[in-house]
Amino acid sequence: MKIYHKKVIALGLSILAALFIFAGCGSNNTEKSTDSSSAQNTADGNTLDKIRKSGVLVVGSSNDAPFAYIDAKTNEFSGVDSDIIKEIARRLGVKKVEMKQIPFENLLISLDNGSVDMVTDAMYIKPERLQKALFTNIWYTETEAVVVKKESDIKSKSDLKDKVIGGQKGMTFLELADKWKNDGIVKDVKVFNSQSELMMAVNTGKIDACVTDGIVAAYTLKQIPHLICVY
Repeated sequence: MKIYHKKVIALGLSILAALFIFAGCGSNNTEKSTDSSSAQNTADGNTLDKIRKSGVLVVGSSNDAPFAYIDAKTNEFSGVDSDIIKEIARRLGVKKVEMKQIPFENLLISLDNGSVDMVTDAMYIKPERLQKALFTNIWYTETEAVVVKKESDIKSKSDLKDKVIGGQKGMTFLELADKWKNDGIVKDVKVFNSQSELMMAVNTGKIDACVTDGIVAAYTLKQIPHLICVY
């Protein structure tokens, strides 16, 4: 089973303006495999004006490289999403963009209560989420990945039987892992709060494997040479 992720992000001034003004409006979009950015649910239409007045756009993310993360060396909001959002903010006359690190499962809660102005993350689009946020246009597609230690005897998905795998709380990949458990493909599933915790659990042998976003996995494997992707 492949899950195709589709990264979405604001691509221009008019799109971002619409995000802030019209977020929360109804949508017939039933796409169920989308990685996304979304904007604040607001009824008064003044969110963009408030951001311009404060001079700061606050972006919520779960801090997963390479798309949106805090660079450990510079302590700055970095990544592909960061570059795009900063350029859009510049065109809108917003001088500063700040990222607030929020657990993935709480991103839309923070968006809804106004703690952040927009969210950028691996966000699977579902009908219930469309009731709270407006998602941007798609700009990349990706599948899931299974990550193991290099010395693992797991060489393919068929080797996961009787193994314990992990997934990140709130992510669609955790739902996939739970499905594999229900289907008897894996023995058990453990839940972790972040990608870093998930990968560390694989690296230290707490779990046999994990399932996550393919692009995020590919980036992580460059940082942790003891791990490999087998699926």
